[in-house]
Amino acid sequence: MAVQQPLDAIIVGAGFSGICLGVRLVRAGIQSFVILEKNAGVGGCWHDNDYPGAACDVPSLLYSYSFAPKHDWSRVFSPREEIRRYLEDCADRFGVRPHVRLNTEVISATYQAERSVWRVQTGTDVLEARVFVSAVGQLSRPKLPDIPGLAAFTGRAFHSARFEKDAPIAGADVALVGSGASAIQIAPAIASRVKSLTIFQRSPTWIVPKADRPFEANEKRWFARLPLIPKYIRYRTYWTFEKTYARIQLGTPEAAEFRAQCDAFIDASVADPVLREKVRPDHAPSCKRVLKSNDWFPTLQHPNVRLETGGIERITERAIVTRDGVSYPADTIVFATGFESTRFIQPMAVIGLAGERLDQKWADGASAYWGIAVPGFPNFFMMYGPNTNAHNSIIFLIEAQARYIAAMIRHVHGGRFAAADLKPDVMAKFDVQTQQRTKRFVWADHCGSWYKTASGRITNNLPYSTFTYFRRTWRPDLADFEIKRATAGVQEAAA
Repeated sequence: MAVQQPLDAIIVGAGFSGICLGVRLVRAGIQSFVILEKNAGVGGCWHDNDYPGAACDVPSLLYSYSFAPKHDWSRVFSPREEIRRYLEDCADRFGVRPHVRLNTEVISATYQAERSVWRVQTGTDVLEARVFVSAVGQLSRPKLPDIPGLAAFTGRAFHSARFEKDAPIAGADVALVGSGASAIQIAPAIASRVKSLTIFQRSPTWIVPKADRPFEANEKRWFARLPLIPKYIRYRTYWTFEKTYARIQLGTPEAAEFRAQCDAFIDASVADPVLREKVRPDHAPSCKRVLKSNDWFPTLQHPNVRLETGGIERITERAIVTRDGVSYPADTIVFATGFESTRFIQPMAVIGLAGERLDQKWADGASAYWGIAVPGFPNFFMMYGPNTNAHNSIIFLIEAQARYIAAMIRHVHGGRFAAADLKPDVMAKFDVQTQQRTKRFVWADHCGSWYKTASGRITNNLPYSTFTYFRRTWRPDLADFEIKRATAGVQEAAA
């Protein structure tokens, strides 16, 4: 396998992050890059998660690139297929498509210090680049529970992110394991088609109404004719979400008011007092992800739907048995059990200076400077990395990260420096401040969530306002990095 001339950049992942960075590079006149995508199409999680009812919980006009407004969204909250097509269109419209290599999984990336390049091993090839970027996100590796007897099950069993559309759903006994973000969309979409639906809930989460509706034809016409209207709605929606920053902090009046609103929604939606207490969490709203749905509570009250909270003991050939000995028949099991969210970048092996592996460096929990850079890994950057999951649209943060990383790639492309390695003291100071700030937020409450490791370290959520993140990542400060000189005769970086 021959190694070609080093590229300017290799990006892993063709979801919102990878496509966004690709657009930035094309616009900067940089064409020497590739985006490696393990799937057969672009879209990231919106390619993977093709389950019934899949949709976004951020309004469409905000859950899109600022530089690529779409004026004909079908609904206030877009369905999955529409988002996937939007990303396909952006890849084509902005000239990113020729740089995308599909069905290409990265096995490892190793930094070659003497040449200041990253050597990237895929399943079929070896590539080299001056800059290596992980844009794989936080929710790309499905997590399956270890339940005794699963191997003996003779029906169909799969994760929601690998939904098998030909599975026997209609008129069947279906078991849905989990009651989180995917489950609350799947259950309403299939409840009327199945013989029985048993939902196995480990712990409830807070639900709020979803202000969803179709956009009317005249609204779309006005959006297209007067683009300032959707731009204003986007701006207003962003600042509405940004104001929720106060309610995710411990002990604030806004947090108390929000909990009262969530309690009131349960009381108004669930008539049965037993079911009502089953779905009422014992933790503060936002300790786990708050979900939006208008049909989850009504679905739980369908005559063919049962919410089981006793815990699963084992799986038999055609049933799930709970800890109290009750057996629930199942032709199909859908695991809506989330993702390996705290295991960033795995199973990809990233090896930096002196052979240090990133997964080993992060054995006690992932951390990165503004979720982007890590000391000991020169010219390696991340998008949607540690501590960048926010209370606002993630697309806003993705654009900020793309701007920052594209600036670093331009420096390398232009010969300003060969490599930039984040200073350890900069990382250490940032990490202490970040972890101290996380203690102010409801994520630090007693609940378990995909935001934190088993030891309780918050590795996923951003303990700053998104506007603060935007300002702090406006441009890279090269003083934060150890700079390696470019080749002779090329201007050095001022650092």
